[in-house]
Amino acid sequence: MEILDYCVKNFTGDKRTNALLFYHDLFTMDGEKISLDLFHGKYTDSLLIDIKANDYQILTMGNELKMETPYLADKFNKYDVFIRTAAPNDKAYTALVKMVQTDLETKNFKSAIDKINVYTAYFKGKNKKLNRLLMYLKAEE
Repeated sequence: MEILDYCVKNFTGDKRTNALLFYHDLFTMDGEKISLDLFHGKYTDSLLIDIKANDYQILTMGNELKMETPYLADKFNKYDVFIRTAAPNDKAYTALVKMVQTDLETKNFKSAIDKINVYTAYFKGKNKKLNRLLMYLKAEE
């Protein structure tokens, strides 16, 4: 992270823009408010205006899911929209795992894999936890 911070501070033009966007993606990957506040408090570039609005919209959507409570099938649509919008961040991964938790507990790995595969494109291979979970499930299947 320090290297990216250095690049953002010292690069100019497209190199700085690319470094800033990459830094944003890494720094805010957890989807937590504190991470968003820290990043957007430090970097206020105009190119981040829409990204910031999107980050906080996703945060609000995640908070509405009340992730600390068990997944209920009647909230599928909210989870579905959240995962598609928030991926590849860690909260999207957590929401997806909650959706397949019953399948995992009953060792219905095929069902879990099928449900996860609906969303893998949204993670774009950028969530190592999801990649490891899929590898494990496929090995157990």
